[in-house]
Amino acid sequence: MTKIPFDSLNAGYVQALYEEFARNPRAVPEAWRRFFSESEAVREAGLLTPEALSANGAPVAAEAERAPEGAAVPEARPVEEARAPTVGEDLLPIVARAAALIQAYREHGHNLARLDPLGSDPPGHPQLDPSFFGLSVDELERIPASVLLDTDTDESLAETLRRLEETYAGPIAYEFEHLEDPEKVQWFWDHLEKRSHLTELEEEEKRWLLERLTEVEGLEGFLHRSYLGQKRFSVEGSDMLVPMLDVVVRDLARKGGRAVVMGMAHRGRLNVLAHIVGIEYGEILREFEGGKKRGALSVPEPGTGDVKYHHGADGTYETPDGSRVRITLVPNPSHLEFVNPVVEGMTRVRQFEG
Repeated sequence: MTKIPFDSLNAGYVQALYEEFARNPRAVPEAWRRFFSESEAVREAGLLTPEALSANGAPVAAEAERAPEGAAVPEARPVEEARAPTVGEDLLPIVARAAALIQAYREHGHNLARLDPLGSDPPGHPQLDPSFFGLSVDELERIPASVLLDTDTDESLAETLRRLEETYAGPIAYEFEHLEDPEKVQWFWDHLEKRSHLTELEEEEKRWLLERLTEVEGLEGFLHRSYLGQKRFSVEGSDMLVPMLDVVVRDLARKGGRAVVMGMAHRGRLNVLAHIVGIEYGEILREFEGGKKRGALSVPEPGTGDVKYHHGADGTYETPDGSRVRITLVPNPSHLEFVNPVVEGMTRVRQFEG
């Protein structure tokens, strides 16, 4: 079903478009033409009723609705079932307001996300309350979700609203409406609202994830207790970075990749060095002890005074199936504003060298 981005509450504008469509389907934009002609769910909800579209009361044939630009529009002729009936004005304003509410969740839902581990109330946003748009649950129960969303379910807009609240105002916040590429925004809509990004983990995956996070947290806890006061840019709060990199590297290996060049900021670098690049704990601890700064770590010439969380390294990541991937973490020395072009340059050299 075609999605129409209702951005206002002006139902009169939609009504005028439909009346124009009834007179001449080619006179309205293509998206609206498809919306008016394809919306079975709208008709079933009573938003569109099978009344006459032409002057004599006969509905316009499908060929006329889809006539190409520049082609003559066939005369209206009776058909057994109308494809584009008239709009029921009683429910159309509700649909327009519901569309605005859905868009409000996409734009402002992160303001209701429960992100504080201490349980404080999120800031919220006035547009996330249906009453802001003059909507009630009873009204939303009357409209199928498929009127406004690409869905095969028979749930109502009220049920959809509850699902959108779980998606956009749950323990994870999503903020992407600022993106200028409409295809990227649509991608987020499709994956988040259909919840295709959520998969149930197998027991073995859960155990692995627990063990991995325990390793990550264990290193950070040890460094904090043993070297209290030394700056290290802990990964705490972003512990999932390491398992996420595990997944990326393993997927790469399954697809035949054998080398990774990566750059990152300071936070979490020591944990990535240990658990992704494969640098031994002892090598990292020597940095805290002020020992010899050589070995696996890529360290500048003596006398530069750079710090441990700027260093890069080369190592080998071994996947569970025995594949080996070379990992290069690019150094991020003091006063290097952006490491991205350095990563791109090193990657291009590797590609050129084969």
